[in-house]
This record gives sequence, C-alpha cells and structure tokens, in this order.
Amino acid sequence: MTDKATDALPADRDLFMEARAFALSIVAIRRARGKANPADFVVGTPEWKAVVEDFAADILRLPTDTYRQLHRYRGLDLKDEL
Repeated sequence: MTDKATDALPADRDLFMEARAFALSIVAIRRARGKANPADFVVGTPEWKAVVEDFAADILRLPTDTYRQLHRYRGLDLKDEL
C-alpha cells in the first residue's frame, strides 16, 4: 500500500511514465543533434533559460496526429475532451 502523502509518483502513474518517456526521448534526440538540454546548465542562468525555451519548442513540435493516435490507442475520443 502506498501513502499518497509521501508517494514519489503521482496518482496517475501510467500517464506520468508516458510523459517521462516522452521527455527522455526529446533529450536523446536533442543530444544526437548536438543540442544542449536544460540539465546541462545551472538552473536560472541565461543559458539555461534559453535552452528551456528551445526544449519547450521541441515538445510543442509533437505532431497532432501522434496525439490523436495516442488517444485512439487508449480508446478515447478527442471530442470528449473538448
């Protein structure tokens, strides 16, 4: 049994793990392309801020089709969420 007050993982563990895997994929792709990642810099520095913005832009480049495929895989309808 887990103590929800001290459990290190959020309540929706599967969703958390999917998000973590996605973030690690972005990190690996950026590394392969020779781009820096936020963890490469001290938090709060101008370099870190610039890389965080670039990292976020990479995340936003996720094609809409991939999002739709994930929802179809889970048996969800996008209209239900809107």
